[in-house]
Amino acid sequence: MKKLMANHKLTQKIFLSIIMVLLLSFNVPVKSQAGLGGILLDPLFDLVGTLLDVVTGALQAFLVDGEFNNSADSSGLNFYLADRNDFMDKVDTDYKEFKYHTGNGEAEIEISVDELDKSFFGNSTYAIPVMKYSPEKIFAGLIPALDINFVNPIDWENQRKVTGSHTTQTGVETNIVGSTYENGAAMNERSITRALHGTIASWYVSLRNLAVVALMLVLVYVGIRIVISSTASDKAKYKQMLIDWLVALCILFCLHYIMTFTTTIVNEVTRAISGSASSYGNNVAVKVTGDDRDVQFNTDLMGLIRFKMQAPNVTGKILYLILYLAMVIYTCMFTFYYLKRVLIIAFLTLISPLVAITYPIDKIKDRKSASF
Repeated sequence: MKKLMANHKLTQKIFLSIIMVLLLSFNVPVKSQAGLGGILLDPLFDLVGTLLDVVTGALQAFLVDGEFNNSADSSGLNFYLADRNDFMDKVDTDYKEFKYHTGNGEAEIEISVDELDKSFFGNSTYAIPVMKYSPEKIFAGLIPALDINFVNPIDWENQRKVTGSHTTQTGVETNIVGSTYENGAAMNERSITRALHGTIASWYVSLRNLAVVALMLVLVYVGIRIVISSTASDKAKYKQMLIDWLVALCILFCLHYIMTFTTTIVNEVTRAISGSASSYGNNVAVKVTGDDRDVQFNTDLMGLIRFKMQAPNVTGKILYLILYLAMVIYTCMFTFYYLKRVLIIAFLTLISPLVAITYPIDKIKDRKSASF
């Protein structure tokens, strides 16, 4: 009986292993390259790159807009890669966020078509990266789930880009007309600040009312101590406590303004540095030279590395694969830290009225407010 059960488990493992191998063999694109190790290494590079894309795609699906696959050509597991011809045909619709322009100080890079391996998914062409999740976009505040403005959450569905100027493919300078995100509704659904805004606001108002009552009790206590104090030193101490009470009252009713002002300043400084408002965070303008078609697009650093993974030689593929692996690892790390920041800010926003209560009490002992 035991032997039969053991054989049954072994059969299951073998069967599952065969299924996994078949699935991977179907999903990984088949390429051929006459260079050194091309036949053996190309599928390995594609497999590793695809697995890394799966990680970033999962983060995008949960934290950005619910889309696991950015490519509109529906081919295999090319989550972040769009066929060159498909990209150029749909650059004004499906790939609008990656449309080429060089406004607001975006870096411009020219890449020769000879530097690319033109064998994307069995076609004699190369692929364009279409990434919506990367460390650069996290830093630029373009990830809905990582927004920390609980007082006034961003409305991603109706957010408009800042007007500016950019260079079109014809070289004509035009204004960038404000437009909404195409997946704004889905982005709003994944915004933690929008999901918790109502709950935190109701609790904030309740705790603020409780804090007002508590401060009134503190005021009565301070007044009684001033009246019954017999020495000048005691009177001076409680008068100072009365001043601290006034400061606590001001803090209580100004906290939400302070939080709004702080987050607004941080967002504006971030936007000024990243230039993300006019390019969806894609601040690297790429031009492919030597091609029979005028291929131009915008991406970020992670997308540029993913693009150059299509190097025609093994050395280039290994180099950019290592860089892409590092970028994916950093993406996961920064996602963890920024999610942690969201939870901390949510908690601090919720308990901030209670901190105002402790302010005048903490100041009695050593004239310092540790809790505040």
